[in-house]
Amino acid sequence: IDFRPGLAGDKQRFLTENHMGRATKPSMLVRHVPARPFALGLGTLQALCLGHEYPDGSCLLMGFGGERTKLDLTDREQIEAAVREYYPEAEVLAVDAHDWNTDPLFDGTYRIDRPGQAYDFLRAMNEPEGRIVFAGTDLDDSVWRIWIEGAVHSGRHAADGVSAILAR
Repeated sequence: IDFRPGLAGDKQRFLTENHMGRATKPSMLVRHVPARPFALGLGTLQALCLGHEYPDGSCLLMGFGGERTKLDLTDREQIEAAVREYYPEAEVLAVDAHDWNTDPLFDGTYRIDRPGQAYDFLRAMNEPEGRIVFAGTDLDDSVWRIWIEGAVHSGRHAADGVSAILAR
């Protein structure tokens, strides 16, 4: 988006520098894992989180890997091997993913601030820019930053900001 007049200097700087978030995030349909699976570790995928449990015993499992995770995120066998590092009996029935890191509209996943930027980024980006108010999970200043709950919280905060602007 080309803002005219341009955004404040600190906003421009943060948006030009981008951020460090380069995670990989496959979504998997899995069976033969414990109820309510959750795993953290140093495996190929560093986290596995439950998305949904189905009546047939299978579940939607979300995987999270770092930028150095060397996986074809749509290769069922590679993903199954990564899940089996935590759950040896797991069977991955299907997998899907979007490569947020090569998508030119995103250039990375959720925001990971550079050292020393977290407070300043949130302060700058949550300040209205004339009649423009920004919102999004990366701008949330609560414990839910980078989660969908953070997007909702940030949206409510932005809506309050818009209401204040319109009341003037």
